[in-house]
Amino acid sequence: MSDNHRFVDVLTLRDGKTVEDARAYFDRACPVIEKHGVKRINFIAIDGKLRGHEEVNPSIVQTWEFPEDNPFPAIQADPDYQQLIPLRDSVFDMEHLQGWFGTEREAR
Repeated sequence: MSDNHRFVDVLTLRDGKTVEDARAYFDRACPVIEKHGVKRINFIAIDGKLRGHEEVNPSIVQTWEFPEDNPFPAIQADPDYQQLIPLRDSVFDMEHLQGWFGTEREAR
């Protein structure tokens, strides 16, 4: 995708949920998300913390690539995605979801 638009999301698993529960959710969600032009670049399971705010303890960090400024309203409105929201909310602590939009630039 030529514009290099990116979204980074930071997810925290609910108590009792595992990275495998998250993978099972994304196995179902990614095909729906991809039909909106969004491609997942990476999925990082967090193993430990070097430093950071005490109350921020993510479980998963992902990077997504997309051609438009913000495809997520269309994804949220997609009936196929709406069917997955109860599963998503059972796996992830959505109150603590964090996300950032950016544009990839050459590292120096």
